Amino acid sequence: MTSTMPDSASSSKSKIMIETGMEHRGMERVLLVTAVCLTFVVIGFIISTDTLSQAVKPDEPNSFRKARNFYKSCMDEETIEAKDASPLIDLMEYLGGWPVLGTSPGGKWSSNGYKFETLWAKLTGELSEPYIISTFVNIDDKNSSRYILMIDQQISFGMPSREYYLDIKYAKVKEAYLKYMTTIATMLKGDPLTVKQDMADLLEFETKLANLTTPNDERRDSEALYNLMTLKELSANVPLIDWRYYFDTVISDKVKPITDSEPIVNRNPRFIREVSQLAVVDTPPRVVVNYFIWRLTMNFISKLGERFRYANQQYLKVLYGRSSEEPRFRFCAESINNKLMFVVGRMYIDKKFTADSKANTLEMTHYLKNAFIKMLKDNDWMDEETKIVAEQKIDFGDSDFFANEIEYGNWTARAHFEQLFQKVVEAEWLMGPAVVNAYYTRSHNEIVFPAGILQTPFYNHKSPWWGCGRKYDKNGNLVQWWSDESIENFIKQTECIIDQYNSYVMPENDMNLNGVQTQGENIADNGGLKEAYIAYRSFVDNGGKEEPLLPGLNFTQDQLFFINYGQVWCSLYRPAAVTIQILNGVHSLGRYRVIGSTHNNEDFSRVFSCPKPKPSKKKCRIW
Repeated sequence: MTSTMPDSASSSKSKIMIETGMEHRGMERVLLVTAVCLTFVVIGFIISTDTLSQAVKPDEPNSFRKARNFYKSCMDEETIEAKDASPLIDLMEYLGGWPVLGTSPGGKWSSNGYKFETLWAKLTGELSEPYIISTFVNIDDKNSSRYILMIDQQISFGMPSREYYLDIKYAKVKEAYLKYMTTIATMLKGDPLTVKQDMADLLEFETKLANLTTPNDERRDSEALYNLMTLKELSANVPLIDWRYYFDTVISDKVKPITDSEPIVNRNPRFIREVSQLAVVDTPPRVVVNYFIWRLTMNFISKLGERFRYANQQYLKVLYGRSSEEPRFRFCAESINNKLMFVVGRMYIDKKFTADSKANTLEMTHYLKNAFIKMLKDNDWMDEETKIVAEQKIDFGDSDFFANEIEYGNWTARAHFEQLFQKVVEAEWLMGPAVVNAYYTRSHNEIVFPAGILQTPFYNHKSPWWGCGRKYDKNGNLVQWWSDESIENFIKQTECIIDQYNSYVMPENDMNLNGVQTQGENIADNGGLKEAYIAYRSFVDNGGKEEPLLPGLNFTQDQLFFINYGQVWCSLYRPAAVTIQILNGVHSLGRYRVIGSTHNNEDFSRVFSCPKPKPSKKKCRIW
């Protein structure tokens, strides 16, 4: 395994990150969580708005100018208000019109010459807005040296998850969503009676679409998601869609020709077959086009003026319980960081990052790796042969925000599909330096610590300590490298973790966690906390400096280690936000990331002199 420290970046290339599997039950996730005592923290706001708003300096890279122009256009609310809905209307007309608007500007849609694949391809290939069926390029799970085409079920919806469409207890949110749709269409001069009927039909279609998708907790098996076929075979299996036309439209001339023998991974054959019947045959074109344009519109509302954003906020208030918009400067800074992550990362590096932070973190990973190998040798469920293999695994303008967003979407779509015949760059980062986060990538078998996380409370450069992959080999390929016996024993151990977290109830909404959906991250949290403590003690035993005790607190260094872990996850949620996290998240809520991991940790019990748990509260252990 390699660890990567992105400490500078001159390129503004952005990668489209698409989750290619829900299987996270491996030791690589343990290593990641160990390194930061967390997995995938919410991106923090760490780049100063002063940095983005200051005038361009003559000796700065041109990419800095582009980032500042993008930020300036986002902050130019006077121009945004003056343009009102005109940029969105122009976009709708370019795409053929939004049927619900009738003869109003942005409408004037005609069913003559309608072809499902045409609008679908435009949204995906020109705007990076994939709906109904997701198509993308990613690293081949079984050959990490190449990129491959993939198709999958729709990844996101207008509401957070399929449950909101299918479960009556979310009727209030569904009602607010329908009101949001009708409000926006009416604001754009749609006839009220037509809007009411069209939006009801749209929601019915989206509900059917959601019902066809496979729930997230049933999408954890990487092998089941890997269904390899050729373009010719896909066309024969799903003949209702003109796949040749679609890919020829989406993919640029740089990548063509796409031949009949082109390999494609179909990640959900049942869904692809059934949704083609729903979208191409069973549903009127007007409804499908209304849906396509609505989803695009929904994603662009935040780029419009205040009256549109207010309508959006009314929906979000019901959905999340959030009563107001975030400050404009924060929205704009985060928007730029998400898009031009390496440009903003370079700005952050130049201003904040120190060489000591990188050197100390690399030293830390040395102790973590050794601690993991020790844990590996101590476990009693993996056979010796598998243990041996496991050790190896170790130009934007400054006055048109909407146009800048369109330009970025077009650029990323083209760049994304142009990867298809390119060589996989193993050192390429999937995340910019200016984020409070970290990640593991199975295809490269590496963990990455962006510079942004090397700060309090996760890191202090004066001290080197910070607060599913079992199916992927050391080269990042999807293969079975564990023995059958180890796999069987691992699954048995995993059931304990699943049952434990299933039993946890969030007090905000009296809702149980989903132990199946979160099992990979729960295993990583448990193993990571254990490994981090072993590495910490190893560092001290090998001459490292023991941290001083805190005055006025009667805690040992070992106790403070675990207290710090708990402090990292101190958080406050609205009930609606808890519901969304439980339904969609692969992580448990912070409360139980701490309670679950410390309950199972023998070192925690020892340093705090905890009584032995009752049989009904047994400790779960995998790593």
